[in-house]
Amino acid sequence: MTSERDLSTPVSASTVDIVVTLSLDYGVSRGDFAEIGASYRPTDDPEGSFRSLSPGPLGRLSSVPQRNRTTTSITWIAKNLAASGQSYEFQIGVVARDNNDDARAQATGKNFSVVVDMLPSEDA
Repeated sequence: MTSERDLSTPVSASTVDIVVTLSLDYGVSRGDFAEIGASYRPTDDPEGSFRSLSPGPLGRLSSVPQRNRTTTSITWIAKNLAASGQSYEFQIGVVARDNNDDARAQATGKNFSVVVDMLPSEDA
């Protein structure tokens, strides 16, 4: 599962720090786990590689039976990104991983909330 969104930086800042926080209800099949990560790339480089946000690239979602979902929040940061009106494409992805050799790993989520904070970099 992957979701992508574009975001433009302010013209008045030369660099920005971006903090992405994801909150969700999730379930992972018994004995398995899921990896979750966030990444970005400039929209003027659509063929370029996505870069992982820190502390990425991956967070780990522990096994929680689908019927007994749990809620978590995960935060990533990218510091000193070029701004001056530059647009970035952000991507959040989740991959279920088989950890009990039954070849049936599954991760599900709902009630997603994504908050993106953008501030001029202090190092600029």
